[in-house]
Parts: sequence; C-alpha cells; structure tokens
Amino acid sequence: MSETYPWHEQSWQRFIKVHQSNHLPHALLFSGEEQTGKRAFSDRVIKTLLCEMPELASGQGACNQCKSCKTYESSANPDYLPIDLLENKQQISVDQIRAMNAFLGLTRSFKGQRVVLIAQAERMNLNAANSLLKSLEEPADNSVILLLTSNASSLLATIKSRCQLLHLPTPDKQQAISWLQCQQKLKTHQQTELEQALEISQSKPLAALNVLSTDNNLLQSRADLLKDICEIIQEHVSITDVAKKWQKQDTEPLLDWQLGWVQQLLQAHHVDAALIVKENSALTTIKENILSVKLWALYDHLLRQKQLVHTSVNPQIFLENMLVLWLQARHC
Repeated sequence: MSETYPWHEQSWQRFIKVHQSNHLPHALLFSGEEQTGKRAFSDRVIKTLLCEMPELASGQGACNQCKSCKTYESSANPDYLPIDLLENKQQISVDQIRAMNAFLGLTRSFKGQRVVLIAQAERMNLNAANSLLKSLEEPADNSVILLLTSNASSLLATIKSRCQLLHLPTPDKQQAISWLQCQQKLKTHQQTELEQALEISQSKPLAALNVLSTDNNLLQSRADLLKDICEIIQEHVSITDVAKKWQKQDTEPLLDWQLGWVQQLLQAHHVDAALIVKENSALTTIKENILSVKLWALYDHLLRQKQLVHTSVNPQIFLENMLVLWLQARHC
C-alpha cells in the first residue's frame, strides 16, 4: 500500500473524480514542495492507473489484487516506465526521453493505462524537453505521462500548457504536527521538539521526520553554518576559508537554512522583533549588522542561487558566491 498523507486528500479526490469520469488527460503535472510526499502521491496514482479493476467509487484507487497491481508492487510491471536522474548525472537526457517514446509505442500487457513517470522533471535538458514536447503534442493511446516537480517554473511553458496541473499542497503547521505526533518513532518527542524540527525543515514534514528520527548531525551543522555566516559578517573569518569548510556538503539544505533565516529576519523587522529569539545569539548578531532594506534583495539572490544547485558549477565558487551575498547586505 502506498503511503498517504492527510494534506493530499483533496488532491486525491480530484484525481479520482477525473479518472471516474473517463476524462483522464494524456499528461499530468504534479507540482509541490520537496519533502511533502509528492513521490508517495504519484505512486498511488500510478498504481491506480495501471490497475485492471480500480475501485474508484469508494475512492480507494488501486484494487491491490489484480496481476497488474501485484507486478507493480514487485517493480516488474511491463506497462510502467520510471525516468529519473541516472547515477552521477545532473540532468535527464534526450536518450532517456527517446526510450520513453519507444516504450509508449509498445502494446499493453494489462487492461490499465500505460504509465510513464518523469521524476524531477525540471532536470530535463533542453533536448530532452523538446523531445518530450513532441510526445505531448501527439500522445499515444491509453497512456499517461506523469511529470513530478518541485520547480514548475523551470519547465518549458509549452510543456506546462499541454499538461493538467495538480498542485500538491504543503501542510499547515497544525497538520504537520498532528501527523508527526502519530509517527510511532516520535512518540517520545515533545511538541516543542516537533515545532523546532518543522522550523528547521521549513514546514516540510518528511524532512522534519528525518531530522527527528535519525542520529545525524543536521542540527549541529545548521548551527555551525549560522555561526560561520555571523563570523563572516563581522569579518572574523574569510569567505574562502568558510567555503572550503562546507564544499563537500549538499548545498541545497545550506540554501534552505539561509532562506529560513532571512525569513525570520524579515519577520523580526516587519512583524515582531522578539521573534528573533527563536534562534541563538548568532542570528541576533546578524540582525544587528545587516541592513533591513537589503533583506528582500538577499532573499531573491539566495533563491537564484538555488536554481544553480544542480548545475555543474564549481562547489567552491558556488559557496563563495552564496556567502558573499551576506556581506553585501551588511552595514557599510
């Protein structure tokens, strides 16, 4: 059985209604934040599309009994093709999309739909995107292409216009806390710990679950980065030295943490200065040394840096460019 999340229930019912009315589009675009359950939702949809006897009236979806369901559960369904980044690759290639086109021309093995999932669809290179566009313009019979993305704005407008968009929402704080409280491995955690994990993970419940249930150094790493940025702003350390320290780390969470800190600084400036006490003294020091009028520019520049995370840019240079943004926002 696929994992289900309460904040996706309305999106699920919308899909079931479309399927039940026999108005399935040839392409669906699922868009939503990372670490909020998009992959699990798409897994449930795929299984339902492949199912020979879907239970749509009850809202269940896949019957979980037919041969198509069984083969999907064992990762051997011949009517399903997943496309994702290949090992050590940063982009989905045109050859992968050409293989998809060949797959869509095959005869179905079961009575359900033939289904393709393109995970991280925003990572297609231009040739791959153009090849996909041809398939969307001339769709194969009895087939559905699912695109999964956390950055729909990066997709070609012509691709988005040929897909039915289904936005998968991020849960609000109370939904996320209620879900975390129901997780067996978190039964001993206090609500304040859950709230802190959600704050660190920018309200992404699956990321918060990872923070709370693994013995990693994520919390300490986050505190260390904040301290390093504080030291940079005060000119106690060099940007080059700090970049060397962090160049082996995954840069995406580093950027997510910084975006969260800038959001807190903006809240402290526009809503309530007392909000800053949620973090340690390093963030207070940063607040005292940064120009509030430059916070929005800092936020925008960090967002632009995030668009470069999965490119082949040199890690040292990337981190230096990221850290210099804080210097540019400080008091002269």
